[in-house]
Amino acid sequence: MSLSNRLLLRSYEERAKELLGDARASSRSLRESIRDKLLSRGERQSALAVSARDARRRTGDNGLIVRASLELSSFCRQRCSFCGMTAANRELPRYRMSISEMERVVEQVSELGVTDLHLASGEDWGTGAETLAEVIKRAVSSGLEVTLATGQRRVADYEVWKDAGAARYILKIETTNPAIFEAARTGTRQETRVAHLLFLRDIGFKIGSGVISGLPGQTVDDLCDDIVFLSTLRPDMASVSRFLPNAQSQYAGEQEGDPDTTLNFISLLRIELSCPGLRIPAGTTLGRRQSDALAHGANMVSLHTTPEEQADLYSADRIQERTMTKLQDVRALALDAGMAPPARLGLRLHSEAGNTDAVGQHSVRH
Repeated sequence: MSLSNRLLLRSYEERAKELLGDARASSRSLRESIRDKLLSRGERQSALAVSARDARRRTGDNGLIVRASLELSSFCRQRCSFCGMTAANRELPRYRMSISEMERVVEQVSELGVTDLHLASGEDWGTGAETLAEVIKRAVSSGLEVTLATGQRRVADYEVWKDAGAARYILKIETTNPAIFEAARTGTRQETRVAHLLFLRDIGFKIGSGVISGLPGQTVDDLCDDIVFLSTLRPDMASVSRFLPNAQSQYAGEQEGDPDTTLNFISLLRIELSCPGLRIPAGTTLGRRQSDALAHGANMVSLHTTPEEQADLYSADRIQERTMTKLQDVRALALDAGMAPPARLGLRLHSEAGNTDAVGQHSVRH
């Protein structure tokens, strides 16, 4: 990190340490209450899901948000133990999309009735700030709201992207447990990552953050701290992914995270962070139980728009068995959950008989 970056972020790191410290020092009664809900099963779990849906309804967030997710690069300078895109993975073929390739997808997405574009990548500094800014400008001019999930960058990069019109930025903290964080995200300082989030919010971004449920060594008490931290941070988007061991990561042989605990975490995010506009994704790390995430308070799914020849080279969670739901199933997914689907979603597909548009045939994933 440059000297100017360090100086600017120093005050933010002090605030970050306070937030993290307060979460880990939460009261015993609060921790026990959260722990009890995270471990609920059967009728008690069903009741928790009902409470989460009620909270979602009260804040006016019962409509399903569909965001188009474009994975623009699989290069990454980080060496995260849980991720297949770690710089240490020499088996994964890498790709980096050009401006023209990205703009082609933006054009297709804008015609599908989707209003949100999620641009994700590994922490690839080979994708310059100005390059991505051109794509952001094109997307915004097409009527899309842009969310970025491109890792920790220079503060100047964030400012370039904000000036280009990007609205949201996502940086997941993965866990509030410092030892587990250090093992999972080798070479990254926990307070620095949170400091970036605080800076992003101060320059006008809506921020998103989240954790992984089931990381090696993680306890239920750690998840309680995660809930407290996120409820204090008050992000505009909060998420939890179930840990899945990637075959090309350091954690390849570890046990999968528990899906019920992950679902209960989603419910608690909805209840504890309850505020209008809160986005909680229904991630595909839940596999066949992705639809259950909507029943537990989630309100967003991601339409995978990465070109087919590159899609399997983006390996964040695992290489094989990527859970996918076709675009034409999104409306049924929303209706089954009692949520209003986007009114214009897929109109082009229905209005043009025999349309085989590549983006239209892509899938929903997180």
